[in-house]
Amino acid sequence: MWIVRFALQRPYTFVIVAVLIGIFGSAAIATTPTDILPEINIPIVSVIWTYSGMDSDDMSKRIVGVCERALPTTVNNIQYTESQSYDGVGVIKVHFQPDVQIDLAIAQVTALAQSLLRLMPPGILPPYVLKYDASSVPIVQVSLGGKGLSQTELYDLGQNFIRGQLATIKGAAVPLPYGGEQRSCAEQPKPRHSVGNGEDGRPRVPGGHQQQPKHD
Repeated sequence: MWIVRFALQRPYTFVIVAVLIGIFGSAAIATTPTDILPEINIPIVSVIWTYSGMDSDDMSKRIVGVCERALPTTVNNIQYTESQSYDGVGVIKVHFQPDVQIDLAIAQVTALAQSLLRLMPPGILPPYVLKYDASSVPIVQVSLGGKGLSQTELYDLGQNFIRGQLATIKGAAVPLPYGGEQRSCAEQPKPRHSVGNGEDGRPRVPGGHQQQPKHD
């Protein structure tokens, strides 16, 4: 082989080349920046809607479906969308064209979500609009369990105590806890024992009034 014959004829040249490769390789290793989670330009935006107490079917029809149909009418350069609906949570992934300006896309999605609040069920909060990249992928998942504690108590510990302590860590993004049971109050009126029943059998409140939240 010609390369073997060339190396045997000029051994010093090959020694010098090997030394240079070692020197430049060591310098490149020492000076090359490293990152555990590098920034990758993935043109995907996630829209996360939350509404406690609503099942997955209603989330899909009343919240996720409305937002998913309105996205192509206002937001530019959408390639396609995909969605998943759970109990109380709806996730929409908006895939954009490769050459899109992702910051402008996030601004358009956020503006659309704010305008859709009037069409949503009363009391719903604005959605979380997140850029999908390597740094937003969860790297640690924490599960809670305790003997003698109910699911409601575990949810309170995760939401009000553990989440607040983890959020103070530099660079950490801690989402809301998923699962468990939130504190709720159920009322079962009995028309026969209610005060001021009408002729139709519906209970009447003795005093005061009921207010529903209004969106600006």
